[in-house]
Amino acid sequence: MEGRKISARRLLALVGRGEQSFRRTTVADADLRGAHLEGIDLWGSDLTGADLTGATLVDCSLQRCNLAGSCWVGAHLEGSNLWGANLTDARMNRVHVTGGDLSSATLTGAQLWGAHLQAVGLRGSDLRRADLSGAWLQHVDLEGIDIDGAILTGAALIDVELPPTGVASTQLGQITVDWRSVARSLHRPDLPEWLDQSGMPRVAATYLIDALQSMTDIDLSAMLRAVCLFHDPADGALVQRIRDHLTEHGIKNWVTASRFDRLILCCSRATLHRPEVQQQLDSMIQAFDVEGRGDVVLPIALDDVFAGGREAPSWWPAGRGTLYRTLRSRVVASFAATDDPAQFAEAAGKLIERLRG
Repeated sequence: MEGRKISARRLLALVGRGEQSFRRTTVADADLRGAHLEGIDLWGSDLTGADLTGATLVDCSLQRCNLAGSCWVGAHLEGSNLWGANLTDARMNRVHVTGGDLSSATLTGAQLWGAHLQAVGLRGSDLRRADLSGAWLQHVDLEGIDIDGAILTGAALIDVELPPTGVASTQLGQITVDWRSVARSLHRPDLPEWLDQSGMPRVAATYLIDALQSMTDIDLSAMLRAVCLFHDPADGALVQRIRDHLTEHGIKNWVTASRFDRLILCCSRATLHRPEVQQQLDSMIQAFDVEGRGDVVLPIALDDVFAGGREAPSWWPAGRGTLYRTLRSRVVASFAATDDPAQFAEAAGKLIERLRG
C-alpha cells in the first residue's frame, strides 16, 4: 500500500510480518534506532528527522526519500539505494556504507566525519559544506560532485578519481591519497596542485606521477582493474587458493561489493543451484551484454557443473536453460582437476590472461 502515514512502531511491526513495500509513506516520529531492515522499499517516503542510530539496512530502497535532519550515527548500510535522497544536515558520523548508491543525493551540510564508504556511488551528489573529516572513501564514484565549502581534512581517498579542486573554501589538508587514486586522475592538469593541497610532499607527488605516466596504458589499466570473486562459502578453500595464485601474479585490486570492473563468477553446483542466484546472474549478464560489456563477467568452473553437455542438468530450474548455455559457453577456465598442479596452473594462466586483456 502506498501513501500511508504510520508510526515507526507500526512500520517495524509490518516488517516483522513480512511486508516490504512502503512507497511514499510518511513515518511519523521515526525512532528506528538499532532496527534491522532488509529488502524493504521506502521509495519517495518522508522520514524527516528519523533516528536510525546503529540501524542496519540491507538491500533497501530509499530512493528520493526525504531524510533531512536524520541521524545515522554508527549505522550500517549494505547494498541500499539512496539515489536522489534528501539528506540535508543529516548526522552520518561513523556510518558504514558498502555497495550502495548515493548518486544525485543532497548531502548539503551533512556530518560524515569518520564515515566509511566503500564501493558507493556518489556521482552528481551535493556535498556542499559537508564535513568528511577523517572519512574513508574507497572505490567511490565522485564524478560530478559539488564539494564547495566541504571539509575533507584527514580523509582517506582510496582508489577513486579525485574530486574537483579550485574551490577556495574547501578544506583539503592532510588527506591520505593512495597511488590508485593518483593513477585514476593522471588526465587532470590540476593533479599536482591537488596533491600539494592535500599535504603530499611535492617531491613525492612528482615522483609518483612520473612513475605512473611511464607505464603503458595496458599495464596501468590492468593494475587498476577492480576484481570481485562471486562464490558460495562451500567453495571457500578452492576460491582462496585461486585468489592467492592470482595475487601472486599481480591481480591485487580485490573488491567485495557491487562496484567492479571484472567479476570472476565461480560456477559450481553449490553456487548455481539457488533460483535467486540464477535470477540475479541472468539480469546482470543481460544488462552487461546490452551495454556492450559482455567481458565483465568471467565464469570459471570449480567442479563438473557443466560436464553434462549443452543442455541444462535435471536439477536446473525450468525456464533458465538459456542462462546455463550462456555460462557454459563463456567459461574461461576449469579448476575441476584441482589435484593436478599443472592443470591448476594452466587454468589460472587462462584466467589471468583474460583479466589483463
